[in-house]
Amino acid sequence: MTMPNFLVIGVGKAGTTSLHHYLKQHPDIFMSPSKEPSYFSMVCIDPDKLRTRTWWKNKVIVSEPAAYQALFDGARGQSAIGECSPVYFSDPAVPKRIRDDLPDVKLIAVLRHPVDRAYSQYSHRVRDGLERCRSFAEAFHRNRPFSDRPGALSYREKGFYFPPLQRYFRHFHRNRLKIFLYEDLCAGAADMLRDIFTYLEVEPDFEIDMRVKYNLSGTPRSVRLQRALDPNSSFASWVRRFVPPALASRVRQGVQRVNLERTALRPSLRAELTEDFREDILKTQDLIDRDLTHWFTGTSEAEKA
Repeated sequence: MTMPNFLVIGVGKAGTTSLHHYLKQHPDIFMSPSKEPSYFSMVCIDPDKLRTRTWWKNKVIVSEPAAYQALFDGARGQSAIGECSPVYFSDPAVPKRIRDDLPDVKLIAVLRHPVDRAYSQYSHRVRDGLERCRSFAEAFHRNRPFSDRPGALSYREKGFYFPPLQRYFRHFHRNRLKIFLYEDLCAGAADMLRDIFTYLEVEPDFEIDMRVKYNLSGTPRSVRLQRALDPNSSFASWVRRFVPPALASRVRQGVQRVNLERTALRPSLRAELTEDFREDILKTQDLIDRDLTHWFTGTSEAEKA
């Protein structure tokens, strides 16, 4: 039986999709063929009930042990075996479940400025036609779960990082949780990957193709084109019959980048909303021993979302 020995636990909209695709390029790393199986959040939930939820679309969620183990059947001698499920970060039940099943697992988290993270997620849902509110400030302040996923939080609630990190540190030694910032991925992805490879004890200098940025957010210029780009659309299914998956993915990302209009968050609104997180940011920086005071200044990262 093959089980993962590392997990990317989040946070959502902090480059985890890109990280999943970058990691799986390494010959000594096996990544779950489906990103976000979310098993440790969904375990023991009736699969038939899960499939009725709107957030199921485009995801292969598993809630049964056998189905989770089967995700890693394709591993062929790789020393690092992992999966990436951002939902793990904020779910209070997950750290203990992971520790009970995978006591020696290595964990990786990427933190992002909480307002930029929320704005990116809001834009992502607007892109997919899942968010009806056309005012980010209104969506942020309504403070209710933005999906019907079990344990879902609001845009605002997902930006408080100190309590989830505390929970993980109660169950895992600090050397079992490697924490990065989204800025690390944007400004020096090669260095960040080298650090992760060293942590996972695989060849640190293997060169990764990072030309593609995955899971971009924004408002579609053409809704019809955006729907055609959906991996589950009939057009996408037709393309996969004739085009290799890697090439199809690259073309899709390129077309999507052109089709999405990415509007920057107003600096004044960003600064105003950031004040909601001041205490949490200061506690988090002390907990992870990394300066986060730059999160109180500067402009939005929306163009990197």
